[in-house]
Amino acid sequence: MDLVATIGNKTERTKTWRMNTSIPQDNTTREDLKNHIGMYFETNKDSTNQIYVWDAFKAYMRGVLIQKSSILKKIDQENTHRYEEEIKTLEKQFWTKPTDSCLSRLVRAKYELNKIFSKKAKYSLFRLKQKWYESGDKAGKLLASQLKAR
Repeated sequence: MDLVATIGNKTERTKTWRMNTSIPQDNTTREDLKNHIGMYFETNKDSTNQIYVWDAFKAYMRGVLIQKSSILKKIDQENTHRYEEEIKTLEKQFWTKPTDSCLSRLVRAKYELNKIFSKKAKYSLFRLKQKWYESGDKAGKLLASQLKAR
């Protein structure tokens, strides 16, 4: 038997889930979400209490969106790794034997990798702006950390 004692009341805050707004911007994903919505309400159209149907729908769509975002994140990570490896091999190849075709493939791979990084940076900036907006005029952790940094 073990006895574990913690001193202090420091508890970690749980993060609340927020919808990734960039997911429905893709046309194929948007159509897939429409199909999920139609299928859900078609399946649950004869339910007795619509309040329960609506609450269950929100939970269902949250699960679908989390699934989509994890798939997209995995694809981005695979593409990033693939382009980084391709750039390494093409740079070695270009330094040993410079050709125009090798240079064009290298530039294309760097462009694709830059698009992925730009998308990540754009999303990070969006989240940062949202965090600043939500904190507003309130003096909170965000403001305190900024003042400490000075």
